[in-house]
Order: sequence, then structure tokens, then C-alpha cells
Amino acid sequence: MPHLRLKAIICEVLAREIYHCAARSHNVVDVELLEKGLHSVPADLREALQKCVDRVPADRYDAIILGYGLCGTALAGLRARDLPLVLPRAHDCITLYLGSQQAYQALFTDHPGTYYYTPDYIERGGADSIAGLGANDDATKLQAQFQEYVEKYGAENADYLMEVMGAWKAHYDQATYIDIEGLALPDYRPRVREQSAKRGWSYNEVLGQLTLLRDLVDGKWEEGRFLRVGPGQVIVGTYDSDVMRAGAGDAFEEINQPDASSG
Repeated sequence: MPHLRLKAIICEVLAREIYHCAARSHNVVDVELLEKGLHSVPADLREALQKCVDRVPADRYDAIILGYGLCGTALAGLRARDLPLVLPRAHDCITLYLGSQQAYQALFTDHPGTYYYTPDYIERGGADSIAGLGANDDATKLQAQFQEYVEKYGAENADYLMEVMGAWKAHYDQATYIDIEGLALPDYRPRVREQSAKRGWSYNEVLGQLTLLRDLVDGKWEEGRFLRVGPGQVIVGTYDSDVMRAGAGDAFEEINQPDASSG
């Protein structure tokens, strides 16, 4: 099987996982990380990703792979230039941690009010905070509000403000820690248990899988699990089981997008 040379543009909350998969892949994978804080404003994330895509030299790589889901509206409208874009059919990175849409849906159906934590996400949250991620558009807005408070008042005061306003309890009642199978990651369970107890949530643990990320870097791009966007096409959110599709160059302008403030 011939080796592919891939440019990987990845959210930093998947850093440990993507480096592990890239190191084991038969393909040559060059990784570029983007800050997770860009999710707070979907248009900012889209702009940053587009700039990264635009500067990838077409004569050096075979494809650009993206370590992102649709992320609300953030990737809708992202345009492939001279190289194809490939990304998992996922709403957000929870699917990437769990390894499949099916695994994520099963957890969501069983307990929709869940706030997820992973070692990478906690580490990238900053030294004074313990960051997690929720499962829907309201969760993204909530996280953006929390981050704004952190920047203005510090992590401890931000958490206090969110609790006083009842923001956490209005959306969640369980913390779930995702441990990734096959990786000896730092153990942040005690911190998550403490955070869970502080907010009055139940605590749960699940085992995540590297399936999607491993297949992404290995070039195993099965149509049902990955979207391939050809040169000149854009990503279009479908908001169904396919999550997204490839559209013509003007498709993004033609569709009726959801509220751009959601993420």
C-alpha cells in the first residue's frame, strides 16, 4: 500500500491522541494544532481553519485531514482549495474521543445531561481551570460564557458565578470521564470527581476508542464515517445522520444556516 503524505489540522484537545496515531501510521503525517478557544466564536474557528487550509502546499501533500467535527456551524463553509479535505462525520469532538457516532448516541440517549472530561481537554483548559465539554449548542454557548468569565475574573470566580446563576445545573447533572483505551494518559479522575461533587452531579467513567482518529491518519476513509471534500467544494452541514456533505463552491451561501452564535 503506497504511503500518503497528509497534512493534519487538529484541535489541540486531541493532541496526545493524534500524535499517538500519527506515530504508528504507515502514512507520513505532519500535525498542526489550533487552540481550542477558537470554538467560542464559530466564525473565528472557520477563519483560522481556512487560513491553515489555504497555506498548505498542494505539491507536498496528498490530502488535508481535519481533527474536528462539524462543531455547530464552525466548519460549515470551510472550502477545499487544491487538495481534498477529509474529516470524520461527527458533530463534535466527543464522537472522536468515543470512536463512533453510535457510541456517542448510546451515551447521549442514556443520559443527555452529561458533561464530558478528558485528560487533553483538562490540560488545555489552563492551569487554573478544569475544562470539560457538553453535547449540544446550548453547551457550547455555556462554555463560551464560562471562558469569558475566566478571562475577566479568573477560573475560581467564573465557576462561582456560573453556580450562582444556576447555569451548570440547568443543563447537566452528570460528569463523565473519558479514558482512552491503549493510552497511558495522566489521571485526572480525582479532580473531576471533586468538580462533580461540588456541582452536585453524579460521576461516571467510560472507555474511549481511537478508531476514528486512527483511521483518519491511516487513510481508511469509509464513506459512512468520513466526509471527503474535493478541491473547490465546501463543507455543508446537513444536521442529520450524515452530519455534513460536500457542496458546490457557492453551497454555503445558498443554505439557510443555523444561528451563527451557536458552536
